[in-house]
Amino acid sequence: MRNTRLALAELHSRSGPRLGSLFLDEGFAALDTAALQSALEVLRAQAGGDRLVMVISHLHAVAEAVDDVLWVERGAAGSTARWLTAAERDELVQADLASGLQRLA
Repeated sequence: MRNTRLALAELHSRSGPRLGSLFLDEGFAALDTAALQSALEVLRAQAGGDRLVMVISHLHAVAEAVDDVLWVERGAAGSTARWLTAAERDELVQADLASGLQRLA
């Protein structure tokens, strides 16, 4: 993943002399719901314009909070990556909710 982050930073920096990027790797797992929402609001406020905010996370709630989700899966022949549609992103969140509700029952 380190090489991927560096490559993305380099590509983004080619758009000008200023590097306006923020990369977070698995920074949300220990947060409660309120803290997670606060952190995501701050990130949303920082993204856009000439700034790139990239978050690497296993939490589907993070995927719900962002516009573009690159889904990476490891397979026997190597990893694959694809951009999720909004509907696919919403399905992830709904599956998490259903799973959580089933555990409570």
